Parts: sequence; C-alpha cells; structure tokens
Amino acid sequence: MSATHDYGSVDESIFPVSKPLMKFTAKNLTTGEVKFANDLPAMQGQLYAAVVLSTEGNANIANIDTSKALEMPGVVTFIQASDIPGQNNWKPASMYGPFKMELLSSGSVEYAGQPIGVIVAERENLALEAVKAVQVTYKDIKPVIVDVLDAIQQKSFFDILATHTQGNAAAALESAPHRVTGNTRTREQCHFHLENQTAICTPSGVGGMNVFATTQWIDATLGTVAQVLGIPEASVTVEIQALGGGFGSKLLYNLPVAGMAAVAAQTVMKPVKLHMDLHTNMQFQGTRQGYYYEYEIGFDNNGKLLAIVATGYCDCGFSFQPECEEHMFNYIDSAYFCPNWSWTVQPCKTNKPVITYMRSPGSATAIFAMESMIDHIASYLKKDHLEVRKINLFHNGDTTLNGMVVEHCLAQDVVKQLETDINYADRKKQVEDFNKANRWRKRGLHVMPCRYAMMYTTLKHNTSVIIYHGDASVVIAHGGIDMGQGINTKAIQTCAYKLGIPTDKIHVVKSSSIMNANSDFTGGSTTSELICNGIIKCCDVLNERMKKSRQSLTNPTWAEVVAKSYTDGVNLTSQYWPEKLLDGYSCYTACCAEVELDILTGQYQILQVDYVYDCGTSLNPELDLGQLEGAFVMGCGLFLLESMTYDPVTGKALTSGANTYKTPLTKDLPIKLNVKFLRNIPNPVGVLSSKAVGETPVSIGACPLFALKRAVETARAEMEVEGWFPFHAPATVEKIEQACLNDFSRYTLQNEFTKNSTICSSS
Repeated sequence: MSATHDYGSVDESIFPVSKPLMKFTAKNLTTGEVKFANDLPAMQGQLYAAVVLSTEGNANIANIDTSKALEMPGVVTFIQASDIPGQNNWKPASMYGPFKMELLSSGSVEYAGQPIGVIVAERENLALEAVKAVQVTYKDIKPVIVDVLDAIQQKSFFDILATHTQGNAAAALESAPHRVTGNTRTREQCHFHLENQTAICTPSGVGGMNVFATTQWIDATLGTVAQVLGIPEASVTVEIQALGGGFGSKLLYNLPVAGMAAVAAQTVMKPVKLHMDLHTNMQFQGTRQGYYYEYEIGFDNNGKLLAIVATGYCDCGFSFQPECEEHMFNYIDSAYFCPNWSWTVQPCKTNKPVITYMRSPGSATAIFAMESMIDHIASYLKKDHLEVRKINLFHNGDTTLNGMVVEHCLAQDVVKQLETDINYADRKKQVEDFNKANRWRKRGLHVMPCRYAMMYTTLKHNTSVIIYHGDASVVIAHGGIDMGQGINTKAIQTCAYKLGIPTDKIHVVKSSSIMNANSDFTGGSTTSELICNGIIKCCDVLNERMKKSRQSLTNPTWAEVVAKSYTDGVNLTSQYWPEKLLDGYSCYTACCAEVELDILTGQYQILQVDYVYDCGTSLNPELDLGQLEGAFVMGCGLFLLESMTYDPVTGKALTSGANTYKTPLTKDLPIKLNVKFLRNIPNPVGVLSSKAVGETPVSIGACPLFALKRAVETARAEMEVEGWFPFHAPATVEKIEQACLNDFSRYTLQNEFTKNSTICSSS
C-alpha cells in the first residue's frame, strides 16, 4: 500500500491548534499503560457475572432451571427479572419517555440473544460455564421474522409512518419527460469494537453504587443504574478512564450491561464485573439498521432531477426507535437538489435486537440510496455518470428536504478539485482502454460527491478548566468521552492556544458523573467541537479574571501570572455550560475509486482511492486524517463485505464472532489512498473555523461499490446485456460474480499449446 496526504491550510496564528500532532496518549496506549475497564485489577471480594441469553426469537419462557448451575462450586447466585429492586427497564425514563426496554425478560422473548438472567460466580470462566448449565424451556413458540423483506410481505410494521414532502412530487412526476422505478437495500453492520461491553459495579456502603463503565453516555448510564436499583441518581457515580472504541454501540447498549452488573452487585453486596465476550456481545447487541428502498424518479433529458417519490423500510428490530426516521430524513438528499420530494419512512418490526446508533447512523444508508437513484438516471439515459451527478449538485440558496437553506456550498468545489487532481478524463480513458484489451478482467472508475449535514440538535456538555496555583499546571474536565478519536488531544491544543502555555502543562482527567454532570452523549462527530468550544469559553473567563494581575507584572512568566492571580484572590476555576447550541453546517467531499475485477470469480482489488474533503481549518489534521481513513474503511465494510446472518427458525445470529463475521482486512484496502483537505476555506460558523470529519467518510465507503458496478456493466455489455440493474449492499464477491452474468455454456476450453489459441474463449 501507498498513500499521500495533503493537510490543507495550517493556521500558525492559532498554534498548537491546526498543527498536525500525534495523540498525546499514543505512546501510553501502545505500551499498555492506559488502563481500560478489563485491565483494572480485581477489587477485594470481587465477583463476576455472565448473562443467560434466550435461544428462541419469538416465544414465552416456560421455565428456568438453574439447579445444575447453582450446584457448581463457586457459583454464588442467579438473578432474574423478579429480583430487580427497581424498574425492569434499562432505558432511563427521563431521556426516553415511553420507550421502555426490559433489563431481563419477564416472560416474553422478542429475539434470540435477549437477556433472561445473570449468573454470579467467583471466577469469570466459572460464570460462563454456569451459564451453559442453565436450562430454559419455552412455550408458545412462533415463527420469527429476521429479514426486512419478510417484514414488508407480512406487514409487520410499527404504526408510526412519517412522510416528508417538498413541492408537489406527484404532479412533477406526472409531467416529467422521463421516469424510472427501482429499489436498493443495505444490510445490518456490527460495530465490532476492540473492547467489548463491560461494567464494574461496587456498592458504596451508603445505599449507592459506584460504576466503572464502557459508555459513551455517562448521564444515561447513571440514569439506568439508578432506575433499575430504585435509588436516587445522586446516589450513583459513573466514571470512565478510556474507551476502546464505540462507534455508537456504547451509547445505548452499555446501559443494560451496567444495569445488570449493578443489580448483581446490589444483590450480593460485593463488587461485580460483567464483561461481555465477543460471542455474547454480538448475540445480545443491536447493529446498524438495515433498509430496503423503493423509489420512482422523474427527470429531464439531461438527467436533472424533477421529482422523487420514495419509501425507506427500516428494520428496527423488535421495538420502534424514533432515531431511524430522523436520521434518514436529514440526509437522504446527500449532495443533490431535487425540487419535489415525497419521502416516507416505514419502521418494520423483526425478531432481532433493537437497532442502535452506528457511525453515520441512518445517513450512510440514506446517502447510498440517493447515490443509487442518481446512478439509475445515468444508466437509463446512457450518460456519463459524473456529468449527471454534477448537474444535480446543490448550490447556494437551494433548500434541502429538511428545510435547511444551503449556505457556503462547496459541492462543486470538491468535485472540481478532485477532477483536476486525478486528471479524470485521462483516467477514464485508461480504464476504457484496459477493458477493451482484457476479456476476463475489468476495471471501473467512479466519482461520488457527498454532503453531510452537521446538526447539534440538543447536545450539551459540561466543561471545566482548573489552574493549580502551586506549579501553574492546568486540568481539563469535560463531559465527552475519548474513544480513540483524540478529543482529549484537541482539548489540550485548544487550551494551550487560549492560555498561551505549552501543551505539557495541561492534563485531562477521566470523565465522571461528578465533574461533568448532565452531559450528553459523545457521538455524531460533534463532541470534539463542543468540548473545544467550552474550553474556549472557560479560558476566556480565566484570562479576563487574571488580566489585572498580569498587567501588574513586567514580562511575567505563566507561573508568575498564576501565582500573582492566586495571591490577588482570583478564582482559578472556570466552568462552562452552553446556553445555546452551535450553528450547524454542511461538510462536502468527493471521492474517486478505481477497481479491478476478475469477472469469473467476483474477486476484486481496489487499486486507488482519491479523496478531497472540506475540513475547514482542521483542529488537528493528523487526527482528522486518521478519522477519515478509518471511517472510509468502515464504509467499505458496510457496502462491500459485512452482513449479519440469522437462523430463519430461531432468529439466532449465526455470524457472532470473528470466524464468521468478515470485516475489512489488509487485502481489502486500496493499494493507493490519497487524501487532500481543501485549502483556505475556513468554516465561518465552526469552532476555530473547523469542521467535523468522523461521519461523512463512512458514506463515501460506497464509492468502491459503484466503481465495481461500472466494471460489472462493462462485463455485461460484452455479454450483450445492457441497462440498469440493482446492486445491493453489501456487494460481496458472490453477488458481484452473479451480477456479471457469466454464461459458462458459451465458454470453450482449448489446448493451450494449439497455435493461436487461448485457454478460455467466448464462443
């Protein structure tokens, strides 16, 4: 592999902000000095929990026989729904209202993998063995629904239908010169974070509970523990030192893990650790939602959009989640303007875990659906795919489906920059020449633009900056969670810039419910900016407080300013809570992918990916580059490789481990990956002119899929089959080979030593 990167604009006036720096904890993480939840030494008397999961997906529990498990030496107890002292509901009512979720099944089983009970034992391996000894029998077993297409056929819908309109789609569709109908779909994707869900709960001795959790949302974890124990939230403390990845799963699914561990700890009045092994984690935990889309599009002779009428069927799992509709609605139009829309989301009920947030939730699949629709138009008109995309790009003043007026639009800029950088016309010609010269190997080239709307909705975080007068060192405490994205590094850079001190004078303490009460979740690539904004506000207050003391000194050092301020009675602690939300904005990007495909096997190689991203003035280009590359690879997994498979009889997840669930590996990565951040285009509404980067590239992971489709189209054309065809995600090797329509009856095997013959030829 090889790669190039262009960090774009670096603003020396705000150094160390915008300077490409390695994460300050990178070496500590590499050497193992940073302790994650599963690394912490056992406390005195600590016990271990393991979860009994249901093996049926649509039934009622007839009996739970724990006798064999409890006879095992070292097994302490078994906990079931009736043992929960508070509410049997792991969704905090203050945050989720009527949307409830049982911590442990009270009788009805909605999916295979649903928690039924908890074993507590003296050793972790013993707890896992005891789980196998618990015998659960079922009654009223019914057929399961594990595919969204089956849910549609059986009308297994939630009675919540959302339709959004713009203009008059029906009339515009009727009068359009051209109309096409089609469909596409995406499947579930597992988070596959390196660190599985974990919680360590310790009774406080005064009726409370101390929790060390792998969570992206401390406030929700606190609310869950208090709710299931039936105690005040003020009696619970939650803290986290480091998080080994989350991608959204630890925003929601750490809540039941912490809840089960807390109930176990309260029952035995000892510390209890619950660590979900990978198999259990994937059986019990929800995934990215799968979607099936149906659409009808109206357009003119040039391919310009006139009307779209579309429905997205969302696989919600066994309970409705309002997030599925919201995220689709805000992102479905991607980078393309259509004056007339009718967009409907139909939530579907299946016997699977409830869907949860996953990096670029809803938006990645919505953007894929929109890209598929534009692709359909270009194929129908037999026009250049890039040209059709370009004439439909947003411009300043256009209105998106969710009513946002587009400002500071860079959709054309990123595409133009990419075309120039890669010499698009020459690259396209080279691909065409290669395809003419090769019968069994085909190349595809595709350019995909994207617009990603950054919206802060109601997200707020508590931020504090504290200066110690003794040595003038500084501590930052914030309500965000560093899960690998480098939020703490950006926080230190921002604080160093505002206070004018070296970064090594600043330390970030672990997040906790005491220091950072009431903070919202970390997710959506919003938190780094929100925390940095909070630090700016705190530092502004501190600088103003110390101004008089500073002015009384001549060319003082930082330590002298702090010492004088302390002597003068200055408060050296500043805390910020946002009174209003930050303004939203859009991120723009364009990507070109070139692939080479063996049409006889479906095997392929991503030869080159070129990426132009609108990053504003990056807070830290080194970290943003890593986020971009990682998100892009995750998108490649979503659109090319990853898929959950379920037993059609029981509903059990069959792909619940690394041996059956395939994520991208080194051979799946592009041979060349070139990334450029746009230069000299600061974000006028961003924190220090920056833009977020962690979500958008997931959607762009679809670009290699469409490049493969270009290669498949060439192969089909040589088989005298032309026209549009659906190309669903993930486009696995098997699906690609089948799409090539290889007709082996037309192939003849010849003697390779025969003059002027080939091993294979098309007869």
